[in-house]
Amino acid sequence: MPLVACELRSHEDKSLPSYRILRNDLGDTRVVKVGFSWPAFFLNVLWAVANGLWVVAFLILVLAVCGLVLFSSAVQSSPILVSLGAIFAEAAFLIFLGSRANDWLTSHLEGCGYVTSTVVSASSVPRALEIASTESHTA
Repeated sequence: MPLVACELRSHEDKSLPSYRILRNDLGDTRVVKVGFSWPAFFLNVLWAVANGLWVVAFLILVLAVCGLVLFSSAVQSSPILVSLGAIFAEAAFLIFLGSRANDWLTSHLEGCGYVTSTVVSASSVPRALEIASTESHTA
């Protein structure tokens, strides 16, 4: 049975976060927040492993190890500058992870057979599922 993309709808309330509702042929539903991912920002490797993004988790670990090696070898020459540089590099890396994480998760799920059925604005994941369920019954 081929996958058919449903009409992409968005509720008008811009004060609430948006959630992408993805479904597969088996009827499984996943919800992915649109935009910045705070869990990926704070718990990056754990977030990637929990969501099955093994390559992302591996790359985060490799970059962390490389960063530690570079930091420890350079800190003897100019500790203050290297420390400030490391802090800014880490902050930029975490912001990059948080801003891209939900897109990576969506791509991963689409690769596993999920299709975006709708995008809704809601106060929480359970509320997003409730709205999506209501829409699918009225469509």
